[in-house]
Amino acid sequence: MRWLLLLVVLIFVGCGQKRLYTPSLHPRPLTHIQMDIGVAPVQLPEYLLMDKLLTKSGEYVDFTFAGEPDWQIQKALVEYLRAALGSRVGHYPWDFATRPKCIVKLHLMSLVWDKRSDRLLAEVEIEISGKNERFTLDQPVRDLHKAMDALWQKIFDQVAQILKKRCYKGR
Repeated sequence: MRWLLLLVVLIFVGCGQKRLYTPSLHPRPLTHIQMDIGVAPVQLPEYLLMDKLLTKSGEYVDFTFAGEPDWQIQKALVEYLRAALGSRVGHYPWDFATRPKCIVKLHLMSLVWDKRSDRLLAEVEIEISGKNERFTLDQPVRDLHKAMDALWQKIFDQVAQILKKRCYKGR
């Protein structure tokens, strides 16, 4: 009887485990911007907030973040920009005494997994102090979690490059 109870427990424990996603990124230093940069709340597609990833064929697959996806990405972006730009970077509500002069809003318009070509496709819009810019990026997929990290790395690097151009005035 004991072994039956142990077997049932092991089955439920094994079935209930999911591989959770937490962004793991490695920024490369670009410059030092001597100003405060604010990162507004990140906007993600609704399906990512529901622990799903959209495929190009229109179906959804499970993709679970370790925590709230929008908060995870905002936190990762703040850490990435701190390292890449050597600046004081804070979350909204602002970590500063005054409103930062340079504010970035990241909106991931879509994130789609094209299983046929094994690529992640991202459409991104960023707003920096009232000026918008859109770009698209893709990433080959061998391991979905590693591909997701590589794609976020590309997105954050692009954001850092645009911030550097727009916020750094040669000070």
